[in-house]
Amino acid sequence: MIKKITVFILVSMFLTMYANAQSKKDARDSTTTVIIFKTNSKKNNKKRSTENNIIKIAPLGFISGRLPISYEKRISDFFSVQLTVGPTFRNYSRNFFQKSWSEGDLYENNNKTSQTNILPSNVKDVTDPLYNFDSRKASLGYMFSLQPRLYFDNDGMEGSFVAISADFYNYSFNIPGLVNNGAGLKHIGSSKKESENIFDIMALFGWQTLYDNLSLEYTAGVGLRNITTTKYAAGEDSNGIFHEGFNKFNKNTVSVGLGFKVGYHF
Repeated sequence: MIKKITVFILVSMFLTMYANAQSKKDARDSTTTVIIFKTNSKKNNKKRSTENNIIKIAPLGFISGRLPISYEKRISDFFSVQLTVGPTFRNYSRNFFQKSWSEGDLYENNNKTSQTNILPSNVKDVTDPLYNFDSRKASLGYMFSLQPRLYFDNDGMEGSFVAISADFYNYSFNIPGLVNNGAGLKHIGSSKKESENIFDIMALFGWQTLYDNLSLEYTAGVGLRNITTTKYAAGEDSNGIFHEGFNKFNKNTVSVGLGFKVGYHF
């Protein structure tokens, strides 16, 4: 219920700001302005775009295990929509922060997390933690994002803007199953597929600068995040009987993000 209310508030704020901006545009359009240019003025090396499209990449996306490609389409002087798609791979930032937490399995000590445990109550999961890559390998996943934007000035897709961003990230993994080879349980069995899905709803503030055909974009935002994880789990009970399966975890938290993109507008 809290998530629905938050999304409703963000959408309402966005629509209100859009209406105010459109009113300012209408008022500006009703005024006639005469401008006299000097013929000997110096040429500005910055070019205000009259184009309607920008294709962008995020050079630092690999830190979070992403290779996003974004396409921004101008809808009006104040409004645009950006769509982002791309593959995902090993998430180095989550790898770093996960290892800095306790050695417990994922979020089991966090009372804001729900867990579905496939193992009997007397069996402890002794598999590698999710972001331990001693035996585990990251495989190819995917991501997509939809972001409506409202620019403060009628400069096309240039200047400061606010946006609501809905982002989905799928990270996939493969880990060998546990097998008792006489020296204890080891990850030497058949491959098991794991995944982590992250869904963000964020409010963003950003700035975009356009040059000849180059664009530079900076964003900062905060929002809500839901993480759903499917992880291989296995262990032996007190009688030495082996059990294995997949545990599921679900966590809601706050998401904070910074972004930088380089683009080509046409």
